[in-house]
Amino acid sequence: MDSIFVIKFECIEIVEGKSFWTQDYFEAGAYYKRGWNIIEHHVTVTRPSLFSSTKQIVSFQWNDNPDFEGVHQ
Repeated sequence: MDSIFVIKFECIEIVEGKSFWTQDYFEAGAYYKRGWNIIEHHVTVTRPSLFSSTKQIVSFQWNDNPDFEGVHQ
């Protein structure tokens, strides 16, 4: 069974309506420190056979999340 795991960061600036995606943790951290909303997505794709696949996405927001411990440099 083949699996792929990727972490993606969705960076959103609400006032001006800007957003983009990155896989760079430190880039997302820099935008977080500027006040942007950051949503971290953990994506796992598994192929149990040639004819089927599953995709699981677990997402959480850095801002207003009491479990988030902050950006580490």
